[in-house]
Amino acid sequence: MPAQKIRKQYISLFLLLSALMGVVSIFVLYENYSLYRNAQKEELVREAYISNSLLEAVLGDAAKILDVAQPKFEAEINADALTDESAYRILNASHAAFSALQSNGVFQLSVYIDEHGMARATSNGLEKPPLDLSNRLYFKTLKENPKLTYAIGNLVLAKTTGLLTFHIAKPLLDKTGKFRGIITQQVAADELAAHLANSL
Repeated sequence: MPAQKIRKQYISLFLLLSALMGVVSIFVLYENYSLYRNAQKEELVREAYISNSLLEAVLGDAAKILDVAQPKFEAEINADALTDESAYRILNASHAAFSALQSNGVFQLSVYIDEHGMARATSNGLEKPPLDLSNRLYFKTLKENPKLTYAIGNLVLAKTTGLLTFHIAKPLLDKTGKFRGIITQQVAADELAAHLANSL
C-alpha cells in the first residue's frame, strides 16, 4: 500500500514538473521570438532610414543639376535665343559638372522638353526627330501647375534610353511667368537599387 502511494506521488510530481517545464519552455520560446522580432524591426527601421537618406541625397543632387541649368535656359528664353543646340550645350555642361562627382551611374540623361511636350535636346545631343513626352506625369503636372518648383514622375521605360527610370523635372518660365517647357533629369532605377543594396 505505501509503495502504491509513493508511486502515485512520484507520478503526480512528474506530471507537475512536466507541466512546469512546458510552461517555462513556452515562456522562453516567446521571449526569444520577441527579441528576434524586435531585432528584425530595428534592422528594418535602420534600413528604411538609410534608404530614405540615400534617396533624398540622390534627388537633391538631381535637383542641383536642374537648378544650375534653369536660369541659363530662362535667360535664353527671355532673349528669344533658345535653340535646340543651345539647349543641348546648357544641359551637357550642367550634367557634366555633376556627373564628374557621381561614379554610381544613377544619373542618366538631362532632357529639355518644350511647352508642347516634345523632347528636343538631351545632355548627349539633339533629339531628331523630337520625341513626344506630353503624356508623361511630370510634364502634365508642371504644365498644369507651373508655379511648382519640381515634379517627380512615376517609374517608366525612358523613351530616350530604354532604361527603367523616374524623372525629377523643373518648369521653365519666361519673364511674364508663362510656361515654356521643362527640363528633367533621369534617375536610373536599377542603378539606384544597386546603390542602395551596396550601402545596406
